[in-house]
Amino acid sequence: PRAVPRDKHAQRAGPRAATDVVPPLLDGPARGIHMLVPSGCKPKDLTRLVAVGQTALVRAPTWMRYSMLCGCAPDADADAHTLLEELFSVSHHAPPTDPLAKRFGYILKPWLLLRFVQTIRLPRRDAVIIMDSDGFVAWGGARRMPALPTAQMYGYGDRWLGQICSGETADICPNITAAEARAHYALGVPYLLTVPAFEAIARTWIYYMRRVTQRVWPSILADQYAYALAAHYAGLQHAQLKGLMVSDPSVSGSPRLAEGWQTLFDLLPHSVACSNLSAATAAAGAREPLPMFVHACQWASACANGLDWPACNASPRAAQWHFHKGHVPNAHMSCGSPLLLPPPENLFDTQATARGRRHAYIVCTMTSTFNDAARASCARTATKKRHCIRITRGQAAKMNKTRRGNVKYVDECSTE
Repeated sequence: PRAVPRDKHAQRAGPRAATDVVPPLLDGPARGIHMLVPSGCKPKDLTRLVAVGQTALVRAPTWMRYSMLCGCAPDADADAHTLLEELFSVSHHAPPTDPLAKRFGYILKPWLLLRFVQTIRLPRRDAVIIMDSDGFVAWGGARRMPALPTAQMYGYGDRWLGQICSGETADICPNITAAEARAHYALGVPYLLTVPAFEAIARTWIYYMRRVTQRVWPSILADQYAYALAAHYAGLQHAQLKGLMVSDPSVSGSPRLAEGWQTLFDLLPHSVACSNLSAATAAAGAREPLPMFVHACQWASACANGLDWPACNASPRAAQWHFHKGHVPNAHMSCGSPLLLPPPENLFDTQATARGRRHAYIVCTMTSTFNDAARASCARTATKKRHCIRITRGQAAKMNKTRRGNVKYVDECSTE
């Protein structure tokens, strides 16, 4: 096997091939499933992780949940950490010491997963799910899979080969063809692997991450390219699935190729109340496998009159509904903080297009997800929380502009 050069920040690779991998299925009580969520430690990260953990607890209660945190200050929010420790097995790690880590936060994912395999040994026959800290469990029931490893197919195909496999980084991807890249390595979270396969990839992922950033820095896809190279090095071709998640509400192309949206909408009732969409998704999953995650990494915006955003951009705030993970207040899980304002119950039903329904689905499910998590976090204090916080975008955000820029949300109770 070819050697991966050693550097002072990453360990040398493990075995070249994962020949001890037994292709599993993610069903059956004998196989444990471990959900791994690496994350930073900013207040917004902790708030989001509490919501992620709550969805996993409710919708996939048999999964074992781990969160690896990096860079937590000694005076970090003690209440948030208490909540996290009720939802995850939490471990704390120092960040890498090299300059790249200070400039490029996406390096933390492979770094934290390397630290995980260095410190924790999972049962060899179990399965691992790697998900980002903005990946919310939509449905966690039994699901028959192709032989693992598998992952969500992304739309970048083989373009990354031209970016990475030439010049000073040509040595990191020999003998990988365009056809192979399209068929097995155009992928991203969620990653589903056996434990041996996960360990083989995690040992080299950080090395390839540093090499990839020599050519495509900064790029939010750098960790995905690096993962593909680590998987190729380990001899682990992935099965790529189109429907492991829903994420981009504006995705274009054939409905059958657009993530898991069409599968989801085919199984949902024709009419669903906004506040009931998450429960309806779980109920539909009892009949047929559905996308496992909502990867809330983008804006979602819906107009109350059913037109596609931005048709209502200039309308009053009440006519437009938005969600963005970065616009949820940092203190949302605090028992003294108000909840997000719920959209109208007919927001999903009134959408005139598939694109509008996708946006409304994200707005509805994420609003209820964060509010349900906040209620669960405060259940022991019996605090009654009002719905006040409206996430803003476009003209509504500009109208409330401060010296620091457009506001992220408006507390509508403060104007009563």
